[in-house]
Amino acid sequence: ALPICVGAFVSGSLADRFGRRTILLWSFLQVAGMGTGVAFAPNLVAYCILRFLTGMGISGFILNDLSLSQEWIPSKFRAMVVTSSAYIVTFGQPILAGMAYWLREWRWLQLASSAPFFIFFLYTWWLPESARWLIVNNKMDTALKQLKRVSNFNGKNKEHALSLEMLKLETLKDRKS
Repeated sequence: ALPICVGAFVSGSLADRFGRRTILLWSFLQVAGMGTGVAFAPNLVAYCILRFLTGMGISGFILNDLSLSQEWIPSKFRAMVVTSSAYIVTFGQPILAGMAYWLREWRWLQLASSAPFFIFFLYTWWLPESARWLIVNNKMDTALKQLKRVSNFNGKNKEHALSLEMLKLETLKDRKS
């Protein structure tokens, strides 16, 4: 529980400073690297330190993945996405038990449970940064590019003509209210 709390404090502060996507990438890499390191830990002290850092990374990816997914997913699907994510995590527990039965050596189990995070790290490169974070940090051009990219992906590029002026106007309205 302590690594999760420390990770939430640290990754939350860093995400506000460096961006959600950047910290999400770092957190996936941290979980993958530290989790793999646990499998090769030569002693108890190294094992405990690496597990602590893994726990911090887990907190970082949970928080930033949740905030990014909630921002980019249409509001009518948000509850379904959060619920589905919770079910997936819950369903993962029996899978882990099955893996533990199949992989009796704990080091192999640790490697098997850490390896997918390298894949998560790779596919996260294609996720857009938080438009809200970009706007708050005065990166309007990048925010507009991300919003247009998502709009095109959703097939809404002709319905909503996005412009830098419109984005600045909406930002001013939000800041006044």
